[in-house]
Amino acid sequence: MNRTINILASAILIAVFFSACSKMPEKRLDDKSMIYLSADTGTVKSPYTNETPSENSPLNALVCVSTDDFLFPSDGKDGTEDGTIGKHIQAQFQSGTSQLINGAYYNRSFPKDVFFTAFHPQSGWTFTDNTSASLTFNGSQDVMFAPQVSGKYGNDTPPTLEFHHLLTWLKLEISAESDAVATAWGPLKSITIESSDNVSIDLSKTFNPDDVKFSNERVAMNFHKTGSDEVFPAAGNGYTMTTEVEEVGYVLCEPVQAIVNDPYASGIVRVPEYKITIVSQYRNVTVDVDLKDGAESYFGSNTMGQQFTLNLMFKMGNTIAVSTGITDWQTGGIGIGKIEE
Repeated sequence: MNRTINILASAILIAVFFSACSKMPEKRLDDKSMIYLSADTGTVKSPYTNETPSENSPLNALVCVSTDDFLFPSDGKDGTEDGTIGKHIQAQFQSGTSQLINGAYYNRSFPKDVFFTAFHPQSGWTFTDNTSASLTFNGSQDVMFAPQVSGKYGNDTPPTLEFHHLLTWLKLEISAESDAVATAWGPLKSITIESSDNVSIDLSKTFNPDDVKFSNERVAMNFHKTGSDEVFPAAGNGYTMTTEVEEVGYVLCEPVQAIVNDPYASGIVRVPEYKITIVSQYRNVTVDVDLKDGAESYFGSNTMGQQFTLNLMFKMGNTIAVSTGITDWQTGGIGIGKIEE
């Protein structure tokens, strides 16, 4: 189990290279002027788990191309006139092989360094002064960012974009200690987590995870049905728990810097990372979730790019254990919590 965050390990690689272009003027563009991209990733409706995109699980990305270092305008310049580029190009990858990205070109007559950065999801981003990008997300989106890389006409080695997961992925499993407990709680009507819903990325300098900022405003963010972007529990009758453990949902929420103990408290005082509010037919409670990276070891790193499975075991005494299993993202750990009426 990896106890430190290493979002580079969960990066998704995109290679950029070139091939023939017969439509562009020969005096400016030649067979190395077309831009191709390839990608390794997965589905768009839940966190990325596949290694390679396909027709059934394409990757939609917004690729920004510019000849200004750390500056990404969208002024329509495509490189064909004097080599200057300022384009935001929507791309969809449907395989692990390279595919053509239309709208920007290297110019052999006016050779310039060309800079690339990219974002997922493909839409919804707001750019400010061409140096920052922000997005409001709803908990079902795997928000990803590929920092700036550069290339130019005649490069033997194509530049590579590395995508980083910017959020924390929490899977949700639910079970009741007994049938009597399930009856006492009644169907679950809503489960939400306290989180920011807006992320901002500084594009004006070399990427550092600390340059990813989240708004201070907190919202009650819904969990979503596993394998879907539908809210869980669905509106209507709600979800009736059983004594069998069932994976029911997930949320992609704001990452936090986990703290093992309160540095200002006297003695050992644990600091929870998240708050989850549960509303059922008969009860409305909030649980503090304290993450651990082992049976007796508390998690103390940044949760960005980490995946935890939260197992909510409902009991008559209002105690809930939150355990964690880690799969395709960076390893997270184990969590514990307590529900109070």
